[in-house]
Amino acid sequence: MKHSALILALGGLGLLAACQPKAKPQVAAPPPADTKLVQEIQSAMQKINPRVRVGRIVAVVPEAQLAALGDVNTKDFQVGDVVSLMSPSQAVYGAAEVVRITDQAVHVKYRNNPMMSIPITPKVGDLAVLDVKR
Repeated sequence: MKHSALILALGGLGLLAACQPKAKPQVAAPPPADTKLVQEIQSAMQKINPRVRVGRIVAVVPEAQLAALGDVNTKDFQVGDVVSLMSPSQAVYGAAEVVRITDQAVHVKYRNNPMMSIPITPKVGDLAVLDVKR
């Protein structure tokens, strides 16, 4: 009788383990873009649209929703320009507005869209794309 109870208990544990939800496989984030990747992406995009400029996010201040773009010719940007934000794998996830330009960087302000449940969270190494219309 003891063996039967033990077998039933172990069998029940096996069923419980089998009914547990399977862990979702972790998808690795793409590595941050480096200067070479920025140049490759810009070159490919400029074959389609020569006015495109691609920059790399080099700093982020999340509490102020600010990011700084490097690897760009700052003279191509103007305060008020809107850039598209995208991952190094070129998945667009948001937009930001140019709020300040220095000799070495373009500062942009990003905002979360209240219509979307996922907040915009740029990371160092992500990209920003500008279509120069002037």
